Amino acid sequence: YLEAHYARQGYAPIKDMYYWRLSNIEGRVEALRRRRPAAPLPDGFAIRKFDMKNLKRDLGILREVFNDAWSANWGFVPLQPEEVEAVASEMKPFVKPEYGIIMHDGDLPAAVAMILPNIYEITADLGPEPSPFGWLKLGWRALTHRFQTGFVLMLGISRRYQKSVGGAVIAMKMVDEIITRMLPYEDKSGWLEAGWVLDDNTPLQKILKRQGFETKRQIRLFSKDIAEFTSPEQQVHHD
Repeated sequence: YLEAHYARQGYAPIKDMYYWRLSNIEGRVEALRRRRPAAPLPDGFAIRKFDMKNLKRDLGILREVFNDAWSANWGFVPLQPEEVEAVASEMKPFVKPEYGIIMHDGDLPAAVAMILPNIYEITADLGPEPSPFGWLKLGWRALTHRFQTGFVLMLGISRRYQKSVGGAVIAMKMVDEIITRMLPYEDKSGWLEAGWVLDDNTPLQKILKRQGFETKRQIRLFSKDIAEFTSPEQQVHHD
C-alpha cells in the first residue's frame, strides 16, 4: 500500500534489508554439537568475553573492529565513541560478560560481536512513567531475569580477514559462539534476531541460513532525487 504511494511521488527502491531470526536455540545447539566439526581456528586465535572491569576498553575495541569491518558497505555510518559509551553507562545493568565476544589474533582484535537482551520483556508492564515500585521491579528484573529473546547488536570481522577461507571460518565460529551463549536464557518460545542484513551481503546470509536463521522481516529503503525541487542558488549552497 505504502509502496504505491511512494512510487507516485517519484520515489524508487534503493536497498532492502532483512531481519533474520533463530528460534529453538536449544535444538540448534544440539544440531551444532552433532554436526561434523568445523575447520579449527588458525593458531594464535582465541575468544574471550567482556572484561566488566574494563568494559569501556572492550567497547572501544568493539567499535574499532566494527567500523573497520563494515566501512566498505552500502550506507555505512561509523559508530562514534559516545554511542558505545552509552552502553557502558546506561545499559550496563543489562550487560553480562557473555554478551560480548571478542576474538583475538595474538594481540590484535580480529572479530567482535555483541548481544543485547530484549529490554521490552522486563519493561512491558511498567508503563511510560514507572512508579517507585516499578523502578524497583525493573532493577530486580535486570539483576535476576533470564531473558528469552535477544538481538545481535553488532557482528564484524576485520577487513584483513574478509574474503578468505580463514575469514569464513572466523565468521562461522562467531555465529556459533553467539548461539551457544544465548542458550541459558532461551526457552521454547524464545528467539535471537540479527537485523539490518543487506540484501547483497550474500556471505553473511549463507552463514545465518546454515545456522538455522530464517528471514523474519524486510525493510525497504526508497530514494528520490530532490534537485528538481531546489533553486540553482540552493544547489550551489548545498554543494
